[in-house]
Amino acid sequence: RMPMAHMSAAMRTWLERLVPNASHASSAIRRKALSKNVDTILGALATKKATPVSLKDLYRYGQDPALRLHHAQFLHREVPIRVSQRVMELRCLPFGLSESHGIKEVIDNYTSYTLDLLTMDPPCEEEELEMFSRYMQYLLQDNTEVVQTMALGVIQARRSIQEKDLPDFRRLVDLVLVRFFTARIGLRFIIEQFIASREYKTGFAGVIESFCNPVLIAQRAAEDASQLCKQHKDVAPKVLFHTPGANFSEDLQFTYVPHHLHYMLTEILKNSMRATVECHDPSNLPPIKVVFVAGNEDTTIKMID
Repeated sequence: RMPMAHMSAAMRTWLERLVPNASHASSAIRRKALSKNVDTILGALATKKATPVSLKDLYRYGQDPALRLHHAQFLHREVPIRVSQRVMELRCLPFGLSESHGIKEVIDNYTSYTLDLLTMDPPCEEEELEMFSRYMQYLLQDNTEVVQTMALGVIQARRSIQEKDLPDFRRLVDLVLVRFFTARIGLRFIIEQFIASREYKTGFAGVIESFCNPVLIAQRAAEDASQLCKQHKDVAPKVLFHTPGANFSEDLQFTYVPHHLHYMLTEILKNSMRATVECHDPSNLPPIKVVFVAGNEDTTIKMID
């Protein structure tokens, strides 16, 4: 069993206070003690500052197998902090939101993730690293229904809101959901990067592509958006791609997460196609233009409809 010296100071303090001789306590005893004091632990973790992580850092973690254990230990410390912050934020929601079934389900699940991670020791060897990787995979998959569950919780709470309180309710929901799902994207990203770095893939470091080409991704996104538009509107405008002054194979490439870029471009193109179809004669639709401009430090993607 891992010596107590390898635990974080906060974790060591909690365990020594809650469980005598915590370094020798079984996981079951540790989990039971933590569960009894879960409110205190969640509150303490939520006050900690999440560690900023750059794309460059995550790329380095995914590129070097020797850093995988370090990445796992970082996640073991970081995930409980980020998850606890979401729990405490959801618990404090007004208008009965925190008591709606959907929100309570998310709170319970996130609380369970925190207790799971605090119960297990940080991985120090290959066998422990593999077990931790499996748990991270489980957490990622178990968390896929959060969007729908949160939405159901909001719908349920909305039914009890009086008409005069609706503007405040909508503003609060928008604020909370934007903050919650923005944090969720960051959390899922650092976990996805850790999981994907288990296997080597040419041109990638985890889920980050070394030479990501936005034009190719935009073309695939346009195909997906066009298919959806035709399903719902029967027609779809053409999409034209322009790369003025740029070398297609070199100038426009940059290190990025291709599935993130694909998702963003698809959503914008869907909106653009819908607006084009609804505002023009379906038999004479103007094309949508996507322009790519490479700067010295960034690449700009502009859509014109």
